Amino acid sequence: MEGIKEENLNRFQSINDGRLSPGRGRHFLFGTFVYTSLIMGLLFYGFLKEGKDVFLTPFEEIVSLIETVLYIFQCVLILPNIFVKSAFKFQKLQALAIVFFAFQLATLPFMFIVVEGVFEVPSSGKTIFYIGVLILGAIITHMIAVKRVFGEAASGEYIPEGVQISFFEKGQIRQSLIGAIVVIIILVLAVFSINFDSNGTVFLIIQTVVLYGMAIGAADFVLLAYCRFEFPSFNRSWRDYMNEREVFLAYRNREKQKGKYKNNK
Repeated sequence: MEGIKEENLNRFQSINDGRLSPGRGRHFLFGTFVYTSLIMGLLFYGFLKEGKDVFLTPFEEIVSLIETVLYIFQCVLILPNIFVKSAFKFQKLQALAIVFFAFQLATLPFMFIVVEGVFEVPSSGKTIFYIGVLILGAIITHMIAVKRVFGEAASGEYIPEGVQISFFEKGQIRQSLIGAIVVIIILVLAVFSINFDSNGTVFLIIQTVVLYGMAIGAADFVLLAYCRFEFPSFNRSWRDYMNEREVFLAYRNREKQKGKYKNNK
């Protein structure tokens, strides 16, 4: 981290001002919140209907309690992002929230498989073990991705003329393929352990893709949080945002007028 210089982050600065800006960052937070709320809503409904009897094992109850606490944190962190202006005011907090929401998006939905008493997917101790291995593999993948992203930032690969960033390089394609094969094998074993339940199988495949997609993609979120706390230029003011928006709207109106003029002509 000590080797990261602000002047070497021009390309990441454009990402910060674009798809990871405080205004657009809200979209990821709200999308994740809706997705995880569907799972938690079903959990709460099952609990209200059956009480603690809905949990078939103490493990299910413990996992549900932990995820409920984490979901409450989600509810708290979403509040400053309800309005665009407040999202800019608390953009450092938003950067941390994005990292946390990425973790929730990757892990919380696995409750659909783990908590059999609520979601009625036939799981077993083997299923929980395989899911645990998948999550552990994703954590290792995320740590490697974060190390690479910070290494690239320190070596100047985020400057405009820098090398195009890619998680896959020639020297790492072999390791990546081996890792992918291992993940597929574990996923197949997990599907076997739930007796090829149709809903569970489809969900496992989709959520595993989400899990590893977040493991790699969230490395940018970690760098974003670091930059917003470390470099003032990564924190845009509400006034700058409104000025840029006015310029953009004026430009778009001019283009529309030009189009109408050409059509009339």
